[in-house]
Amino acid sequence: MLHTMSHAMLHEVIIVGAGQAGVALACSLQRLGISYVMLERDRAFASWHNRWDGFRANTPNWMNTLPVLDTGQVPGNDPRGFATRQELIDYFDKC
Repeated sequence: MLHTMSHAMLHEVIIVGAGQAGVALACSLQRLGISYVMLERDRAFASWHNRWDGFRANTPNWMNTLPVLDTGQVPGNDPRGFATRQELIDYFDKC
């Protein structure tokens, strides 16, 4: 489908990539009511889904939170623990 300039004017921000930074930015923009579009060739966190089976965060869970989720929840079960790949994906999917 051919997109014209008029389609581009529908959003204030274009986010390229749906990794951790892209999803965090999208959550913040959504909270602020700023229109955005996210461009990703696959699903969000595609590289996380397809690689790094033994991945664990290298920072404690309390440091890996998003202010926009403001639920008091952290990835994983223990705020001082280190989340697995799937725990982080599940947490960011809540946004």
